[in-house]
This record gives sequence, C-alpha cells and structure tokens, in this order.
Amino acid sequence: MTRGRADTLPLFPPRVLVGTPAPARRRGPDTSERAADQLNRTGAVNRLEADALAFVVRAGEHGTTFDAWAHAEGHPSSQSGRFTALAAKGLIIDSGQRRPTRSGTPARVFVASEAGKAVARA
Repeated sequence: MTRGRADTLPLFPPRVLVGTPAPARRRGPDTSERAADQLNRTGAVNRLEADALAFVVRAGEHGTTFDAWAHAEGHPSSQSGRFTALAAKGLIIDSGQRRPTRSGTPARVFVASEAGKAVARA
C-alpha cells in the first residue's frame, strides 16, 4: 500500500505563537496591513473595544470579566479578542483575581489602567 498525499499532511495546521502580530485580514492588501499597524502603534480603539473599555472603567476597582461584559452587553463569545486587544495596548490589565463565568469556569478579572481611563474619558 502506497501512501498518498493526505497521509503526509498534518492533521492540524501549525499554531501561531501568542504575541505575534496578525494581519488585518488574511491575504489582505498592503493598505489593510498598514492601517492595522497604525492602529497598533497609536493604541486607537474601535467601537467594540471602546464599548468594552467603558464597561471595564465603570466596573472600577472591582473589575470585570469578559464573560460579564459579553453577557451584559449582548455580545457573542467570539468578541473575546476585544479584551485581548485592550490588554495588548495596555488599556486594561489582569488584576490577578479570578471569578467564575456563567458556566462555572474561572475567568481573569480585568481593571482599567490609568491609560485606559484616560482613553475612556477622551
């Protein structure tokens, strides 16, 4: 029995390392990539990030989880990247606390950084 091409392909594609920048779109034009780079450099936030940041700021020192924001604001779990982007920009920080989600799993509790509070006020 000879091995075909399907036998030599990996079952899963290689993983992207955490912290590596992703393009604005897969195979996107160079203008999309430049726009994404500029947003990352300036720390600008889009509408959903601004919504998430405002929610974290309102939570104060108590902080909040992504699950609490998604549930309160009616966002799907696919929007978890909003918190990831805000954390990468230094606008929210992991408080070190953990709280159970609606499903009972532990979740990181985020609080707004001073920079995040300033962006939310602007």
